[in-house]
Amino acid sequence: TYCMASKIIFNFEKFGYIKEGNVELADLTIICGKNNVGKTYINYGIYGFLNSILSDLRFSIEKKYLDELNEKGFVKIPLTPFEKQIKSILNKGCKEYTKSLDKIFASDSTFFKDTVFQATISGHKINYSSEEKVNLKLKNTEIAKIIKQKNSKELEIKLFNTDYKAVPGFILKDLLNNSLGRIFLGKAIPKPFVITSERTGVSLFYKELDFTKTNIINYLTKAKNEKKFNPFDFLDEFVAKYSITIKHNIDLVRSLSDAKKSTSELWDDETTKNELQPLWNQIMRGDFKSKNDELYYIPNGSRNKIQIPLHLSSSSIKALILLDTYLKHIAKKGDLLIIDEPELNLHPNLQILMAQMLARLVNSGVKIL
Repeated sequence: TYCMASKIIFNFEKFGYIKEGNVELADLTIICGKNNVGKTYINYGIYGFLNSILSDLRFSIEKKYLDELNEKGFVKIPLTPFEKQIKSILNKGCKEYTKSLDKIFASDSTFFKDTVFQATISGHKINYSSEEKVNLKLKNTEIAKIIKQKNSKELEIKLFNTDYKAVPGFILKDLLNNSLGRIFLGKAIPKPFVITSERTGVSLFYKELDFTKTNIINYLTKAKNEKKFNPFDFLDEFVAKYSITIKHNIDLVRSLSDAKKSTSELWDDETTKNELQPLWNQIMRGDFKSKNDELYYIPNGSRNKIQIPLHLSSSSIKALILLDTYLKHIAKKGDLLIIDEPELNLHPNLQILMAQMLARLVNSGVKIL
């Protein structure tokens, strides 16, 4: 493998099965080993971190800028003073993330109480060349706009309409922190996409896995029988009992028709398309279709375009639907694809093609764990 210009190194202590260890992300990172040694903990822990850290960073923003913004409706904030905060706020972000691991894994609150999860970034050079734009809207009315022009070292914030000049400070701080996170670390921290080893179950039971609806029905039935209703217990029933990785896979399968409205950067680019599509067609030998809230697999060369309901398709097809959706409708260069057991349910011949496909993805600009 060859490494990224900037490196992310993850260090773990007392993390599930893992007493201690570290992983340095390269363009291709392969974790292999026996069962029950913690491979999935690493995959899902890294996904949760990369998925949330840019929006969870908390910079120290001088009050004078927020006061000026509320007074004048416009302010320019110099960016270079924030550079010295990056290391410390990343460390704080890691500590806060470690505290939330029980929510990431949907586990008991004490399960990760002694865990240390630390990420360090080396070799990252701050580049102000890119543009950053964020709009805050309320009921289709634009309230605020944050802009960093190309090559500018200033962040401009503008409030619209005098009625909204007293925008709550915590909302402005969240917007600012999100923008600062993307400006300073957006190039170093790849956007992750996860495909879990539970994907065949997700594909098979995606309708039945509507935990919100099921939990509401279960709770109301129980409350009726016991003739008591506790609003706090009721709200607790909305909390997913799955890890965040499984929840994200469920959400994607449910919204497949929406995802199909877009074409991924890799499937749209002539070079990467010609490199990836023929090989992927050999693996899939068909396509997926969403119709009337039902998913179907359509094999190539089938008479009358036979449509097989997903729950009646082979286990290999169920295992491939998430990767198929990612490749065709979501993938971008610079992403990190995290896939657990990529060979799951595949014939040995298809396992070889899958290995070739992953190698081609890396060469096309997608990082893989």
